[in-house]
Amino acid sequence: MAKQQSGAGYYFTPQAVTSQVDWSDVSKQVTDTLHTEAKAREDRRQGIEDATTETINTLQESMKSQHGGTNAMAINFASEMTDSLMIAKNQVLNGTMTQREYNLVKNNLMTGSKNMGTMVNSVNEN
Repeated sequence: MAKQQSGAGYYFTPQAVTSQVDWSDVSKQVTDTLHTEAKAREDRRQGIEDATTETINTLQESMKSQHGGTNAMAINFASEMTDSLMIAKNQVLNGTMTQREYNLVKNNLMTGSKNMGTMVNSVNEN
């Protein structure tokens, strides 16, 4: 703080230090926060990977037919659905798609898969 002297100019009076910042504690808290966030991000990525793998397995298992033409169509359908799901997975992991949008795509693919599975089963029964 500057004070004017009687006469020529200003001088500064030292201020009392009221508190010390413990920078080691601050850096530890920041580091811990970053580690927690990195772990949460990795858990989220692993959850997406697991959900994608489970969905792909479901798609491939539900598309089996005893009829040659239907079997080829079902295999082609499962392949296209797998490709679509992999694209969605890559987009959500890259940040160009939200988790909510990914879940919508995955649910739509599962619904389509169930409908196709019903049709394949109907052909198998006849």
